Amino acid sequence: MTTTLLQDHESSASKGPCPSREDFFKAVRKEPRLSSWGLADRNVCRRNNISPERFKADREDLQANGYEMFVLCCKYLSLCVRQPRVNRKMGTSYGLKHCVENWSGKYVTNGSFIAAVIFMEVKFEWIEGTPNVLVGIKAPLPVGSYFQRHLMSAERSR
Repeated sequence: MTTTLLQDHESSASKGPCPSREDFFKAVRKEPRLSSWGLADRNVCRRNNISPERFKADREDLQANGYEMFVLCCKYLSLCVRQPRVNRKMGTSYGLKHCVENWSGKYVTNGSFIAAVIFMEVKFEWIEGTPNVLVGIKAPLPVGSYFQRHLMSAERSR
């Protein structure tokens, strides 16, 4: 029996079935500094004029509206080659969230991307003073790749 590249990929690269909402909530709970726009401590909030109330509202927004975006980010990350250390040459989570958007054709937040990184157990490191993280993947997927064309067209037809 002959398998296609897509079938080979689907059977070997994914972490299993689509992550559940509970998986998403667990990932968000693991990182109390996580909100829809990324990671923030008091200094980041102060520097960006973000009140504790706004941070709380942004975190609630991530939990209420971030699941679909989180799933897309998990699918994207499942296609990427991981490495044991963060890749300082590759850019930040904010840049990678744009890669997911270009790949999927859908908007995702920095926070939903970081939640996917946490869930997928991809190595990451917070960039202090920013809402962004560095991530342990070798390279972003090229837009227009074989997997983008075939996986996303299959997803859209469901």
